[in-house]
Amino acid sequence: MVNANRIDPRVARQEAQTDLTSEPLPSIAAGVSWMFGLVSIPLIFVPPTAVITGFLAIVFGHIAKFQIARKQELSGERSATNGLLMGYLCFFAALALLPSIRMQSAVTQGLINSYRGVSDADGNSAFGIAERDFLDGDALSTGNTPDAQKIAAELASLLNEQRDEIFTGPRSHEIRTLCQIGDTGFCIVVLVPDLTDFDQNARDAMLNFIWKESQRLAFGAVSPGEEVAVGVRDRLQYHSMEFGRATLSPDRIAQPDAAFVDATMLDPFFVTTNPPPEEPTDDERE
Repeated sequence: MVNANRIDPRVARQEAQTDLTSEPLPSIAAGVSWMFGLVSIPLIFVPPTAVITGFLAIVFGHIAKFQIARKQELSGERSATNGLLMGYLCFFAALALLPSIRMQSAVTQGLINSYRGVSDADGNSAFGIAERDFLDGDALSTGNTPDAQKIAAELASLLNEQRDEIFTGPRSHEIRTLCQIGDTGFCIVVLVPDLTDFDQNARDAMLNFIWKESQRLAFGAVSPGEEVAVGVRDRLQYHSMEFGRATLSPDRIAQPDAAFVDATMLDPFFVTTNPPPEEPTDDERE
């Protein structure tokens, strides 16, 4: 007689295996989403990286949600939700902060330049006043004499053509030029608004072109032996490596004076020592 209470070993093994596998497995995608979301929070202060990590948190979070919905044996719903929340928050916050990167870079570069002794022009100096009028205006080129105006216009046209050849990035603003011909010599100020977007090779190529063309255009406007000065700036500031001053040579392109690293040194080119016109005498008035 068979014992009715006897348990079949095969059935027992099956029930044991069922008990072992009844616990839902954690979703790997949910854990990855939570990890990227958590890492994105401190990286908000580095917006380009936070955009990437936030995006990955979003992608893996949605993958986890999809997997959990299809396979009931997977767990991790809460981790996926938290990863998505952190991912979306950090992704859009980082996107909003991206435009400030250029400003942060300019401020940092300004602090470095201040430490190295590179200073901006005095706003009340002759150069500072001329520069402010130039930057506040909307003219593509300007000069203090007819010859200076002609040179500034020609240089601005050449630089805007050359810019598209050496730098393929989007053009936000046109390159503008200010030319001054005075008692001290010949001075060119070039405003390249998106200069900070140039890579090092493109920047060097643009600066070399400005330096060469400025000296070429100076011939005929000033005599050999007189000084030529060039200052290049972006929207906010000058940089030490974008200055040049040299004595105009009739047979070669002069090399810039390496010591010329201060915007205030452009000021003498904007100061005139010509005596004021004499007042007419009473006989001349009659």
